[in-house]
Amino acid sequence: MVGLKKEHLVKDHEHGYLILGQRSKNDEQTMIPLFKFPDAAALIEKYASKVITDPWVFDRKTFLTEPAYNRQLKQIALKTGITKLVSNKVARHTNAQLWIRLGTNRPVVSRMLGHSKEETTKHYYKVDINEVIDGTNHIDFGKLGI
Repeated sequence: MVGLKKEHLVKDHEHGYLILGQRSKNDEQTMIPLFKFPDAAALIEKYASKVITDPWVFDRKTFLTEPAYNRQLKQIALKTGITKLVSNKVARHTNAQLWIRLGTNRPVVSRMLGHSKEETTKHYYKVDINEVIDGTNHIDFGKLGI
């Protein structure tokens, strides 16, 4: 969010906000459908820089450095009982996993993440035993007579 420029925040007249930009790691285009998140528009409008000449969406002075952000994130996790390792990088991977679990096709996830090759996105689609257990907990075969 620190590097989000106004030119990258696009408001589609039909759907709402999207982020269209380049990933700094490889200059690949990213497309993030913010309109899928009900509170995104209100948060953007609430916290957007009010300086018209400012090229950034948000006032850069309000952001923490990455290490400070990750330290505070770990404190929040601890206070809320989350025992898994958390960081801004974990959030990126979690976001990708959420899109995948909701049925988003690999080329779309690849574009949202700004991967230069769809092959790079492939490892996000690997499923381990914990995901199988968590992903099938809600299924009650007893209701099906099995």
